[in-house]
Amino acid sequence: MSDDRKTVLIGDWKAERIQVLKDILADEFDKQIEEADNFNLLMAMVYQARGSKSPWRLVLVADKLKLNAYGEDVIGPLHIQQVLGVVDPSIEIRRICIHSLENWSNPDQDHYYTQNLTYLYVPLNSPTSEEYVRIVSTFKTVLKHKGAAPAIRLDNDPILREQVRALDERERNLERGTKILSYLIRNLNLGGKDVLVSKLGQGKSGARVFQFVTCMPDGEEHDYVLKLSPMSERWKLDLEISRHGQAKRAIGAYKIHVAELVTVDKSKPESDPARHIVEYGNWHAVCYDFLGGERFGAFLDLASAIVIAPEQLQTKTQHAHQQLKSDSDIQLRVELLKTKLDWLKNTWYLKASRKPRVLWEAADRPAKEYPQMPPYSLPGQAKGNILNFLADRDAEIGRHFFDDWDARVQLVRRFIEWPPSTSVAGLLGCELQVVVSPVHGDLNANNILLWLKEARPFLIDFPWYQDAGHAVQDLASLEFNLKFYLLDRQELNAPKHPLPALDHSPTQLPLWRELEKRLLADAVLAEAKQWQPKRCHSGNAALCWELLRCIRQAAVEVQGQKCGEPKPPEFFDEYLPALLFYTVRAIGYDLPLPKRLLAIYSASEILRKLQFDQPAVA
Repeated sequence: MSDDRKTVLIGDWKAERIQVLKDILADEFDKQIEEADNFNLLMAMVYQARGSKSPWRLVLVADKLKLNAYGEDVIGPLHIQQVLGVVDPSIEIRRICIHSLENWSNPDQDHYYTQNLTYLYVPLNSPTSEEYVRIVSTFKTVLKHKGAAPAIRLDNDPILREQVRALDERERNLERGTKILSYLIRNLNLGGKDVLVSKLGQGKSGARVFQFVTCMPDGEEHDYVLKLSPMSERWKLDLEISRHGQAKRAIGAYKIHVAELVTVDKSKPESDPARHIVEYGNWHAVCYDFLGGERFGAFLDLASAIVIAPEQLQTKTQHAHQQLKSDSDIQLRVELLKTKLDWLKNTWYLKASRKPRVLWEAADRPAKEYPQMPPYSLPGQAKGNILNFLADRDAEIGRHFFDDWDARVQLVRRFIEWPPSTSVAGLLGCELQVVVSPVHGDLNANNILLWLKEARPFLIDFPWYQDAGHAVQDLASLEFNLKFYLLDRQELNAPKHPLPALDHSPTQLPLWRELEKRLLADAVLAEAKQWQPKRCHSGNAALCWELLRCIRQAAVEVQGQKCGEPKPPEFFDEYLPALLFYTVRAIGYDLPLPKRLLAIYSASEILRKLQFDQPAVA
């Protein structure tokens, strides 16, 4: 049986009427139909869904439905009562009684049990336009779909078109993907009609997050961000909502820096995630209202601030706050990053304490949990993805770029396969007095944004939020994100791009290796001399170096803060386990091959610095 949350259960024996309903429910609501040609079968299927987390959303019962497969008797009002009584009362299910008589009107209440019952005439053949509108309108009311779907315009961006096309999981049809977006936005009931959708962030990490601007009837434009998850990952949105509330409480007076979730069902209690979630077909979504409008103006995510062309960046920031202006392209991008880092430090990371924590656990982390860290750990699926790539022939290409490649691969494999019941070798298995504070938990360049006019940062995407997480993990996440997602991804308005394949170019690996060596050789990069690499195409690498210096300077400040006793550990002893957590997972990601090779090299270097290749510390 297909998934109940997108399936309508119908009890009917007329194939023609079933086809009419099937076409309408598929075209207008992306619903599928499960059929029962007699009442006893219908009841068995209702029983099967009782208490399920994915109940039937709609049950249709035709009049004159036969009682059983032998065509005996016909159901009556008591049978309708039976359907209503079987369903768990905590589950909201609407039923429609279908009738075949064209002149039928609502029966006397003494004859039919009418609670939670909607009556509808559905013709056996193709409905007229008036009948079609009436049937669709009834379904919208029952399914709580309000208003017409807005007209969607997609920003002229090939990456955006691919992201939207991917929403149609069957045929990757752009028109179908756009329709899914349109209906999700409609179900938010925001009131706007004309909607412009654009991508948020860069590349695959933002593939299911969209920015959209809707024009209200009074002509005012409102900015929103829509975050989608497939039905199988609905649990992530539930976490997103619950931890969004925790983050708001932790920020306190700075709550304006956390975008508001749009409420779509005020009848639901605050603790119910369904208060904020809309759905259409296989997709569930939450929406953030950025509260900006005329007050704060345009916003810019960090990923775009790093990779868009210099001319485009200057255009976007021409009306920005004075501190976000500079004639130097590199300095402007650095200031955008520093503004966000300073706010994060003052709001969270510099209000820390120290707690004794084991740094790493070899046991698999539960797949549907985002726990407080450390200890850092990996789910079994992530370990499998890493080991699969280490055994792949593509991984052998690293021999041409890195010294002692086979030993590096073996070191990473040994770490991933470490027995789960024993302490991890080296410093990773030790208990350390780590600095803890509220942390975002998955801070990357797509989910930290900036209102430009007031230089006011704000955050989205909170499933990983932790009230007492490792205070340096967000900074390690940003360092990782910059190297593995944004390095050599910068857009350049040049007649001939020096890197036509961007970070798919293996010739950049020697440059990346040199960058990584510098990062792992010196904790306090702020004191290092400016790096001006000569080899390969070095423009974007030089920019990343300056940005990484800002991140590392913030990390040193956060890790070294005095939180009473005891004395802070050595910087790399505490920072590198967090950096390893993000780096080693990248080996199993769908990244360009050169970046995955870099991840193996980087992970092996970190493991060596943490003495994993030496006997366990007593």
